[in-house]
Amino acid sequence: VSLHSPQDTDVLGAPYLVGVYYYSSRGRQTGFDFGPSFAKVRVYIRGDLAWEFDGSMEDSDELPGEKQMQAEGHFWYVAQINWPSGVVTTRDIYSTSQ
Repeated sequence: VSLHSPQDTDVLGAPYLVGVYYYSSRGRQTGFDFGPSFAKVRVYIRGDLAWEFDGSMEDSDELPGEKQMQAEGHFWYVAQINWPSGVVTTRDIYSTSQ
C-alpha cells in the first residue's frame, strides 16, 4: 500500500492501522490447500525504511521478523502509524476469529 498524500492522523482522530489478512489458502484452478503462509511487514516513509517487524519467533517454523498466518480468515494487526510524525508503533496482535 502506498499513500501519496497521507492525512494528518491528529485531525482524523486515529492512526493508520497496518494489518495482514490471510484471504485464501487454496489454488484458484486446482483447489489445492497450500496451508500456512508467512508474512513479513516493512514500513517505508518517503522511500526510506522506517520500521520493520522484528518480533520474537513464537513458532519454530517462523524466521525472525515473520509471522506465520495459520489459516484462511486469520488477521494480524501489525502496527499503527501516526502522521505527520511518522511514528510507527508495534501492535503484533494475531486473531483467528473470522
